[in-house]
Amino acid sequence: LAEGYYGLGWCNLKTNNFADAADDFELAAQKLSDLSMRGDALVRQGDALFNLKQYEKARASYQQVPELAVKKELKAEAQFQVGQCYFRMSDYRKSVPEFQQVILLYPASRWAAESQFMIGKSFFQLGQYEQAIAEYHKAAKNFPESEFVDDAIYAQADCYYNLGHFNDAIDQYSKLIKAFPSSDLVDDAVSGMQWAMLQQGDTDKALNLADEYIKKFPGTDLAADLLKRKAELLFNLKKYQSA
Repeated sequence: LAEGYYGLGWCNLKTNNFADAADDFELAAQKLSDLSMRGDALVRQGDALFNLKQYEKARASYQQVPELAVKKELKAEAQFQVGQCYFRMSDYRKSVPEFQQVILLYPASRWAAESQFMIGKSFFQLGQYEQAIAEYHKAAKNFPESEFVDDAIYAQADCYYNLGHFNDAIDQYSKLIKAFPSSDLVDDAVSGMQWAMLQQGDTDKALNLADEYIKKFPGTDLAADLLKRKAELLFNLKKYQSA
C-alpha cells in the first residue's frame, strides 16, 4: 500500500496534479519502511508543495530528509530546497546559511554550484552588492564547469552597475560576451554595456556598440534585437530621422 501511494504520487507529480501528489507522498512517507524511499517521498512531497507555492510546508518536508540515513545526493537536494523555500519567501537572510550548508556538507553534489550562485543571488536581493560580487565570483571560480558560470559573470556586472561602478560593469559584461558568445545572456550583456555607457554620458559609444555587435552577429536574433534597441535609443534622444 505504501509503495502504491509512492507510485501514485509520482504519477500526479508528473502530470502537475501537485495537491494530490503532496497528499500521496505524505501517506507514502508515513507508511514506507525503506528509508531511501521514505526520504525520496518527503523530497517529492516538498516538490509538490513548492510548486503549489506553499513554501513553509515544503520546507518542513525537506528538512526531515537530512536527518535520515539516505544517500548524500538526496540529502543535498533537500538541503538546497530548504534554501530555495526561504528564498521564495523573500527571507534572504535565512536562505544564505541553508545554501552554505549544501557547500559545506555536500561539496561534490550537483547542488553545490547552484547553491553558491544562490548565495550571491540572496545577497543581491538584500542590496548587499559587494558581498554578492564576492559570492558570484566564487560560483565562477570554484565551479568552472557548472552551468552557472555565465550567469555568475553577468550577475557580477549587474552588481557593479547598481553600485555605479560602470567601467567595472562594462568589463564584466564584455567578459561574458567573449567567454560565452552562445550564452542566452549575450543580448542582455550588450544592453547592459550600452546602459552603463549612457550613464557615463557616452551616447556615441553606446550607439557604436550596437553597430559593432550587429556586424559581429549578422542575421541573428541578437542583431535584430540590437537594431530595434538602437532605433529606440535614437528615438529617445529625439534623433527621429536616424531612428
